[in-house]
Amino acid sequence: MANQHAPVRSSRFKWSGIGTNGATLSGELVASSEVRARMALRQQGITPTRVDRSRRRATRLPAKTVAFLLRQLATLIRSGVPILSAFDIIARSQERPEATQLLLQIRTDLQTGASLATALTRHPANFDELTCTLVAAGEQSGLLDVMLGRIADYQEKMLAIRSKLRSALVYPVAILSVAMIVTVLMLVYVVPAFENTFRSFGAALPLPTRIIIDASAALRDYGLILALLCSFIAAGLVHQWRNNKDWQEATDRWLLRLPVLGSLLHRAALARWSRTLASLYGAGIPLLESLTPAGNATGNHVFRLASQVLRQKVSEGDNLSRALSRQTVFSPLLVQMVGIGEESGTLDEMLNKVADIYDREVDEAVTQLGTLMEPLLMVVLGGIIGGLVIAMYLPIFQLGSVL
Repeated sequence: MANQHAPVRSSRFKWSGIGTNGATLSGELVASSEVRARMALRQQGITPTRVDRSRRRATRLPAKTVAFLLRQLATLIRSGVPILSAFDIIARSQERPEATQLLLQIRTDLQTGASLATALTRHPANFDELTCTLVAAGEQSGLLDVMLGRIADYQEKMLAIRSKLRSALVYPVAILSVAMIVTVLMLVYVVPAFENTFRSFGAALPLPTRIIIDASAALRDYGLILALLCSFIAAGLVHQWRNNKDWQEATDRWLLRLPVLGSLLHRAALARWSRTLASLYGAGIPLLESLTPAGNATGNHVFRLASQVLRQKVSEGDNLSRALSRQTVFSPLLVQMVGIGEESGTLDEMLNKVADIYDREVDEAVTQLGTLMEPLLMVVLGGIIGGLVIAMYLPIFQLGSVL
């Protein structure tokens, strides 16, 4: 028996049609089938003349570009520019053709009677569920320009957190990659030259030198096979990890427990959680509906599960601060600030302050981590390269001492 709860797979369709005013319109939409696509167009007052499945994958714009588009839209609407004209103005000012196309598609949807939130929902590659929810809240409250500005602020701050985390990881990864490349090049090209020289000595080689020579021979003979084997194993593990929530949760827990990096990731997740919950709750979204998106925004399964538990406890009548205090993943500072916010009626403001505090702490932690990692990585790089050089010259040193 087929699973009745299996998810319906949606596809993108390119369409052309005639609007209620007789104008010829075209665009793209997401639907589960061509029939559903035609039904959706007729519901918008469009008589479809052509509906074809789009083979082109949806273009994903950089998150920074999306935030800037929302900022421009908020500014124009606040200035009194009609929303359709605002999209025309922004589309003409874009340097990226894919951004212009995206804006014109949204404009077409608006022209056919769709709300902005609905139009954005049809482009999930660029506008996530959180953005669409906040836009819908802004449209319902009549404060669309204010909400778009808040969304842009939120996305820019989230981008800043991601940038800080990347800057903390890029440098050590780059140094270790250079060390690995240099090591492989020495083993493949430099060590064989020394090996030919050592054969003429007619004496036993020191143990470190023999190890390096054997590693060089193994790498030259089986390096490609080992590389392919490791690639297949890594790809299989990644595929399994992506489809196994238990593995993902275990990985996230392990990352949070790392000595230095774990504290950094923990504070970054707290900043994301607080900022997202503040944005949703401040937009008028009920607290129960805001907790799950806040957990998802952290990108950490530990926080997602904790947010689900919070939602259950709050739905049972518990207040948020008490429920937070029972989850060890949330810091005492967050619990205290949430308690103050609940008592004073300024929960969103307190959450934003908590997010600002953790943003500053993440920035300071990244700076300190970079200061500590630089000499440590230099020692590691020097140890690897220096060890290879010493192992290769050790027979020559011993030969000189004998002579």
